[in-house]
Amino acid sequence: MSPREEKNSETEKDTGHKSMLLSLWKKVTGAGKGEKKHQDPKEQEEAPAAAGETPEGEPAPPVELPFEKLPAPEELMEYYLLYCKSQGQEGERSNVEDFCAASPPDTALLKQILSQVESKAAVIMRAHRKQAQLAMMKAERQLKQKEKEQAREGAPAPAEPEEAAIDAGELPVQPVDGQVLVFCAPDWSAAWGIALPALGEGNPVTWETVLVGLNDRKVSFGIDQEAVNRLSTPEAALTLIRLAACVPPVPGEDGRTEEHFPRTVGTPQIMENAQGIVDFDNLNWLTHIEAGTVICDIIQPTQGKPGTNIQGKPIRPYNGKKAVLPKGDNVIPNEAGTSLISKIDGQISFRDGKFHVNNVIVIQGDVDLSTGSIDVQGDVVIHGNVRAGFTVTASGNVTIGGLVEGCQITAGGSVVVNRGMNGNVTGSITAGQDVVCKYMENATVHAMGEIRMDSIVNCDIAARGKVVVKTGRGVIIGGTVRAMGGIEAKTVGNIAGRLTTLSIGPTPWFLQERAKVEEELEAIQQEIHLKKGTNAAALLQMKEKPLKKTLEEMEFQISAAAQKQIVAATLYPMAQISINGIQKNLTHSYSPCRIYLDAKEGVIKVIGV
Repeated sequence: MSPREEKNSETEKDTGHKSMLLSLWKKVTGAGKGEKKHQDPKEQEEAPAAAGETPEGEPAPPVELPFEKLPAPEELMEYYLLYCKSQGQEGERSNVEDFCAASPPDTALLKQILSQVESKAAVIMRAHRKQAQLAMMKAERQLKQKEKEQAREGAPAPAEPEEAAIDAGELPVQPVDGQVLVFCAPDWSAAWGIALPALGEGNPVTWETVLVGLNDRKVSFGIDQEAVNRLSTPEAALTLIRLAACVPPVPGEDGRTEEHFPRTVGTPQIMENAQGIVDFDNLNWLTHIEAGTVICDIIQPTQGKPGTNIQGKPIRPYNGKKAVLPKGDNVIPNEAGTSLISKIDGQISFRDGKFHVNNVIVIQGDVDLSTGSIDVQGDVVIHGNVRAGFTVTASGNVTIGGLVEGCQITAGGSVVVNRGMNGNVTGSITAGQDVVCKYMENATVHAMGEIRMDSIVNCDIAARGKVVVKTGRGVIIGGTVRAMGGIEAKTVGNIAGRLTTLSIGPTPWFLQERAKVEEELEAIQQEIHLKKGTNAAALLQMKEKPLKKTLEEMEFQISAAAQKQIVAATLYPMAQISINGIQKNLTHSYSPCRIYLDAKEGVIKVIGV
C-alpha cells in the first residue's frame, strides 16, 4: 500500500471511530428524549400540522431552553461515553445538568467552566484517537504479516477476511491518568471541582489528587472534606461538585428611630360623622408637650461581622448607617444620644420630614380690648372669638375656637376656625398653608395650600392648592373663587341666579410673586452686564441661578393648573368660568357636571359626570 493510500485509510478509520461514539451519544440524548417510539396513524397525520403551527394558525414561538437543559458539550460527552465503555456501563447522561451536583455555580460561570472542561477533554480525546489509530495500524500490519506467512506455508485462506474482525471499539484503551480540575468564583466565595477519570490502566483520582488541585488554586478555607472524598470516587467521575465555600459576612443593621408621636401630629384631621357633618370643635391636631419630652428613640447602627473567603482572607462586611434624625425646630438629642427630646414647652408638629416644637400662645377668652392684637412667633390658640378691628399674626398656626368677625388673621402655617367667619367685607385670612373653616361670608381668604369649608357666600377666595366645599351644605354662592388645584363643591350658585365666578389659574398673589422674582432677576442681569468679567459678576451669577429655577417652577405650576377641573353636584346659572385665561358664561343648570379646558380646541367644555 502506498503512503497516500495508507494515510486515507487512517483518516477513514479515525472518522469511523468518532462516528461510532457520537452515534452512541445521540442514541442516549436525542432520540430517546425528544421522539415518540410509537404513534397512531391518526397522530401521524396530525403531527406535521401540529409541529409547525399553533391552533390559531400562527407559527409556534421558538422555545429557548435554559443552559442547564441543553445537551452537554460534544468532547465532554465523548470522554464520558468512552469512560462508561471502559467500565462496562451504559451512559445515562445527556444534558449539562446531568454533569452537575447540588449547588452549581451561576449560569455565566458554569458556561466558562464547561468550556474549559471541554477543552481539556478535547486534548485527551485527540491523544486517545491518535493512539487508537496507531493501534489499528499495528493490528493491520500484524494481520497482513500473518496472512503472508499462511500463504507461504500453503494454508488455505479463511472463509471471511480477518480484517473485518478488527474493530476500533474492541481495541484496548490507552492509559490516561485521572486528573482534577478546580474552578473558583471570581469573588473567591466558592470553589468547584470536576474529576476527569482515568482511562485504561491510568492512575485513578484520589483524595490527595483533589487536595493538590485545591492547593494549586490556593484554596485553603471552607473545604468540604466529604465533597473531597466523594469527588475521588468512581461514582462522581465527570460530576461538577462544590468543594469549598466561604463564610459570608454578616451585614450590620442600619440605625433607625422609634417614634412616640404619629407623623400626622400637627395636621387637622377632618372627620365627618354619619350625617356628613364635621366637628370643627374637635379637630384633634394640637398636641402640647413639655421640655424634655421624648419624641423618638434613636437605635444606633450595628457593625457587620467579617466573613472569610476560600483563600482564608477576610471579607469586608456592610456596616449599618446612622439613622436620619427627624430633628426640627426646638428638638435636640439627649445627653446620651439615645433619643430626641423637646427643648421647650410647646406644640409638636411634623412637617417637611421633621418633628418641630413651637411655642404656643394660648388665649382662654376672646381677642378684644382686654388682649389687644396678637403678634407672636410660634402658634396661637384662641379659645374664644376674634372681635372686629383686631389682628392676629403668627409665624406658625392659628387656631380659633369661636367666631371671627371683621378682622385680619395672618399665619405662616395653617388657620383653623372651628365656628366660622363673617368678615363684613373687611375681614381677611392669609395662610402660608391650609385654611379650614366652618363657614365663610363676606371675607377675603388667601391660602398657599388648600381651603376646606362647609359653605362660602359672597367671598373672594384664592388658593394655590384645591378649594373643597363638600361637607355640610357644601355651597358656593356669589363672589369669586380662584384655585390652582381645582374646585370641588356640592352646589355652585343658587336658584335665584346669583352670579358666581369660578377661576382655575394663577392667583393674584401668585402673579405678584412671579412679577417680583422677574423684577429681581432683571436687576441682577443688568448688574452682571455692567460688571462683566469681574469677581462681582461671578457672585451675581450665583444669585441668578436660583431665581431662574424659581421662574421655571412657577411656569410649570401654571401649566399644571390648566389641567385641573371644576366638579359640582349641581351648578346654577349665572356662573362665570375661567380656566387658564379662557372664559365661558354658563346660563343653564347642570346636575352633576365636570368643567375642564380642552387644550386641543382651546375651549372650556362642560360634561355630565
